[in-house]
Amino acid sequence: MKKCAIALTIAVLAATACSRRVVEESVDTLTATGWNRYRMGEYALAIEAFTAVIDAIPESDPRHLAALYGLATTWNLRMPVGDQDKDEARRLYDRIIELAPASDLAGWCLLGKARMIHLVPVGQEPDYDAVREAYAETYRRFPEAHPGHEAFIYMEAARLVQWTPQATRESAAALKQFIAQHPTSDLLGAAYGLLATCHEILEQPRERLDAMVLSATNRVVDPDSPVQENSWLYWQIATVAEFEVGDFETARHYYRQLLDEYPQDIRRYGAEKALRRMDALEAKLRAELKNDGEA
Repeated sequence: MKKCAIALTIAVLAATACSRRVVEESVDTLTATGWNRYRMGEYALAIEAFTAVIDAIPESDPRHLAALYGLATTWNLRMPVGDQDKDEARRLYDRIIELAPASDLAGWCLLGKARMIHLVPVGQEPDYDAVREAYAETYRRFPEAHPGHEAFIYMEAARLVQWTPQATRESAAALKQFIAQHPTSDLLGAAYGLLATCHEILEQPRERLDAMVLSATNRVVDPDSPVQENSWLYWQIATVAEFEVGDFETARHYYRQLLDEYPQDIRRYGAEKALRRMDALEAKLRAELKNDGEA
């Protein structure tokens, strides 16, 4: 009798463990399915998958929060725009922040809410004061995390839309401080890019060129991105170096980089012509200097 009871207990425990394992695997699979459906634009199926995870596990489980974030993102960004539910997305973001205010997901939720304020429908103007404050709050609460850094970049970009000397100088000072405090940030290239814009507004070509070069050298390369390319950036740096600064060494470097990396680019002829133009100008100047020295 005792042996039967023990065997039955073992069987029950084994079945329970098996059932728990099945649930664990199902939750992970459903979460992955939700994101796959989201990326494929199958939003109704994404919502179904994320909701199933939320219903299956308690709020104390980190995967519950991850599913909430997936659901919030889907309602926030699904297409077409008319199918979005910003209020529901905001409610879900707020719930995650309430449940785990110090978590990485809370930072992403704050950023998501700020983006909702910034990205208004076509024909409407964002409330830039509210936009900048929302980004500032995200950065204040998560100064060492990626969503905080991303919020900072958006915040300074929103400040630069004013295109005034005072706002530009304030933004340049803030960007320099960010760069000094976060030298290993994934968004260092973006920070230098905005700093270059500051120097453009302030009509400081040498400083602009230096910031552009640092933006290019600090860009994070994403080999999986089908749209990331640098030909326009190289062309911009080269032309600013040649025509605004007179730094032919830097100009040659980026014209050649454009030719090497993008041999079929539409600007190829312009880059080749620029290299010949600089060679000819330098040869002319050397000849003039030689003639002056012999005179």
